[in-house]
Amino acid sequence: MILFVSFNPEAQADALLSLVTTPTIELTDSRTAFDNTGHLWLIHLWGKEHYASRLAPNGKWALDKVPIPPIFQLGQDVVCDRWGNAYFDYFPKREKPPSIMRVTPEGKITDYAPWPTDTKYSLAKYIVPGDTLFVVGDDWYSWDNRTAKALLTRDEMIPLTEDIHSKNESKALDYLKLGSIYDEVILEWSKGWGIKTIIIKGETKDLHVRRINLKPDDYTAEETRVYPWRNYIWRSYTDAWIRWMTLTRHKDSGYILCIPDPDDSTTTHLLRLDKDGVPIAPAELKDGGARSARSFGRLPDEAEKHVYFKTWIKYNPLLAPDSALVQFWGCDDEGNLYAYRKVKRF
Repeated sequence: MILFVSFNPEAQADALLSLVTTPTIELTDSRTAFDNTGHLWLIHLWGKEHYASRLAPNGKWALDKVPIPPIFQLGQDVVCDRWGNAYFDYFPKREKPPSIMRVTPEGKITDYAPWPTDTKYSLAKYIVPGDTLFVVGDDWYSWDNRTAKALLTRDEMIPLTEDIHSKNESKALDYLKLGSIYDEVILEWSKGWGIKTIIIKGETKDLHVRRINLKPDDYTAEETRVYPWRNYIWRSYTDAWIRWMTLTRHKDSGYILCIPDPDDSTTTHLLRLDKDGVPIAPAELKDGGARSARSFGRLPDEAEKHVYFKTWIKYNPLLAPDSALVQFWGCDDEGNLYAYRKVKRF
């Protein structure tokens, strides 16, 4: 029997915002991600302990505060495999290398410490073809890059290899590490390359495009190409501002780059890039111009869903919440933006 659950972004947002308690806030740190079933994972600090929660598409808690073994601090983000298992990096203690934990949809938690070994700072994590977790970090003892791979199944993660790569010969690995809100990659793992797009802070008029190599024996990157990105705006959504730049594949060829306007917090712009990452002039494209964002609940199942959940705290001994924000967004393969946003003030 297959159980179909309706997708209700408003209910999911309300459930997240219900975690913002008064007069003292208990939720002070969180990492969020959608899996491919529309469930939303939340790895968070509640009071003095860390927990994993999973929110169903209809806004009901599928998992509610499953305790995580004691840790010092969460890493950068959460990624999910095709079975809905969530993976996050964490620091076990201060001045100790980060490791990986796995949480199943049923709430089983597995700690893979000390894998990966001898890394420092937070880890960038990707699910790559062949149901493989690919982890990128910095070597604990040098400035070189470290990579680690693990095989994923429905029931377990099996660590495989770990390698060190010379910093001077593995620039692509630096570009895989997570950056600012104007820093994004799209990766063609099966083809052995990817595209990195960056709008540099303080120099927001230009888009830097880099082609990176993803073959195990060639993690180099090509020189930067620079484009005045506002000359290439294809569509503008004046009623939706997304939290960070995103890339998705276009159904015909190339890619769609969604850019939150650095100067206007109400607008997101879309550019079309060809298969090499070169922006396409709007005059060569159809169906451009000003648009309105579509309802996030209508985003196609195959499109990637993004979530941003942030709480601001008043500066006082009670740690009282000031306001909280939930943002959902995604772009389909035709260049339609879908978004939902809710703010709660206290």
